[in-house]
Amino acid sequence: MSFLEAEMLPNLEGWQSWVGGGILFLARERADSFMDPYLNHSLIKSFGIVTDNGLIDIDKAYKAITAGGEKAMKPIYLNLGPFGEFTVTKKDLDRLYNQLRKLPQESPPPTPDPEA
Repeated sequence: MSFLEAEMLPNLEGWQSWVGGGILFLARERADSFMDPYLNHSLIKSFGIVTDNGLIDIDKAYKAITAGGEKAMKPIYLNLGPFGEFTVTKKDLDRLYNQLRKLPQESPPPTPDPEA
């Protein structure tokens, strides 16, 4: 989400920047459960990139994605409807990877139940 905030949000204008900022805010509030459906999906599990503590092994994923080399990595063009069109390149992937490397590589302890 920090990557989207730093790399995409500045490219949005007008109401798109307000809505985009709102979406990122809401996603941050639900960050603990946001990825659960994806991480627990059988296809993702079959790739072997989810660690025992429930995180994505970003080194393994990055190595797999970049295995074909930079010449094989053509730009990806994303049309996000009302938010506009974006181009994702190897440089963007590298920036995302480097930002993810700065994050803790283990799951945080569970939040205590306030009713307990």
